Amino acid sequence: MTLIEGGQDEPRSDAEGALLRETQAMRDSASVIKPLMSVLGVCMVSPTIVIGCILIWYSTRVPESCNTPLRDIFLSLGITYLVIVLLTGLVIVFMGHAFVDFTVRMQIVERFKRDGLEAEAKSEEEAGQKEIITSAFHSCPLMCGILIAGAVVSCLWIFGMVSAAKVKGHSCGNAVEVFWVLFVIFFVFQCIGQSFAKYPMPLTFPQSTGSP
Repeated sequence: MTLIEGGQDEPRSDAEGALLRETQAMRDSASVIKPLMSVLGVCMVSPTIVIGCILIWYSTRVPESCNTPLRDIFLSLGITYLVIVLLTGLVIVFMGHAFVDFTVRMQIVERFKRDGLEAEAKSEEEAGQKEIITSAFHSCPLMCGILIAGAVVSCLWIFGMVSAAKVKGHSCGNAVEVFWVLFVIFFVFQCIGQSFAKYPMPLTFPQSTGSP
């Protein structure tokens, strides 16, 4: 028995047609989940967007009389955070969508194997592996950019702590207090993000209850 993916040859039996409809339903469900993953990605990075905008805005509020480069540190941190958000969003598009497709294909592979369709299962598995490898390759420059930007952020926070400690009197207004408050907020978000990362959400796709 040979199963042809949707839109080509007609299935040669009711059982084969039922299997084709089941696998097509799984593929269709992936097209629904992909936009939801994009929305989830935006929600995940939205705190970083807020922090980045606040940092850029507050850089304009630091008095010129400030004896340390806190103004430049605020501005640089804000810009770097927004760059991280942009790169992360692109990675979510490439890898998130590829992961959904790969998960669907692997579930279809298991479905084919249960019906003894080894050739179709092998073809589906190879296609899934090729897609995920291609997406990972395209995402490598973006992920390298995120790592570099993350290192820059860490250096800027350290430089900011040193600069805040060197402020003389009130020459920087409330910049020192704001810096430490934002640092604590950033640290808390990082801890929360690490906690969520330990519990990945499994993806499941609808399958028909009746097996041919």
